[in-house]
Amino acid sequence: VRAAGAKVDQAWAAFLPRLTGKFSYTRLSDFTPPNFGGFTIPLVLNQWSLEAQLVVPISDYFLRINQAYSAATKSQEAARLDVVSARAKSSSDGKVAYYNWMRARGASVVAKQALEAARTHLQDAKNLFTVGSASKADVLRAETAVAGAELAVERTKNLAELTEKQVAVAIHAKEGEVLTPGEGVDAEPPPFVGALPQLVSEAKANRYEVKSIDANAEAAKKQVAVVRGGAYPSLGAFAQAVYADPNQRRFPQVDANGKTEWFGTWALGAQLTWTPNDTVTSLAGAREIEAKIASAEQQKSVVRDGVELEVTQSFQA
Repeated sequence: VRAAGAKVDQAWAAFLPRLTGKFSYTRLSDFTPPNFGGFTIPLVLNQWSLEAQLVVPISDYFLRINQAYSAATKSQEAARLDVVSARAKSSSDGKVAYYNWMRARGASVVAKQALEAARTHLQDAKNLFTVGSASKADVLRAETAVAGAELAVERTKNLAELTEKQVAVAIHAKEGEVLTPGEGVDAEPPPFVGALPQLVSEAKANRYEVKSIDANAEAAKKQVAVVRGGAYPSLGAFAQAVYADPNQRRFPQVDANGKTEWFGTWALGAQLTWTPNDTVTSLAGAREIEAKIASAEQQKSVVRDGVELEVTQSFQA
């Protein structure tokens, strides 16, 4: 979001006329000036100059700057939607991790109860075998059930530890911090209210992933206009002020005593520039961005289909 905001600021700054300043000092090499019938041009070896120039990109206001600002604004909007989407997903993933932990803890309790039942059944099988009411195969079958129950206990114990670690990582718990469930799972959940078609329609219209793609597509469309603007001639107005010692526009540069002085001049004008190579490059760049727009539109369809499947699975669950 910060990077997108910086691009918005850059696009806004492009609306402002470009003001540049320059201060320079030049030391020239000495030589013997030519003599023209007794007239000699005096040499000025130390030259000082203070310049200011203001350039107004007139054509860019219509062809590029406004479109660039709109594209940057849409990109910033898309970045904000991505942040909201990431936070929503993080919250959902956290809930899933928590309830997976609860499920694993419950499965561990059930596995331990099943092990106790298997051990009781094994003892009964041994007693029946002793009195001749059961075969050796019955005892072996009961021992196999006990071994399987012990394996299930170990697996559910490992799963509970793993899911607890996942929750600890998700909430950035400190090393050694003991997690305690803050919500029971034995209460009856409230009945769900809603219809699947209405939920799917609502998700497609309001999911931030879809809105982000729309904003990025709009930004790309504006960017196409910016790139295409580089194919046209550029018109700009400029104003320049020079305060120099000596001033190159003043002749002679020295007075009757052979001394120079600070002198100011100014200039106003307009210029139209065009580079044929930029036309070819801009049109090719515009086509490349248009291809990305088409790809984004297809991605939007894929995301919509994924949202529909996600909502359907959640509804059935």
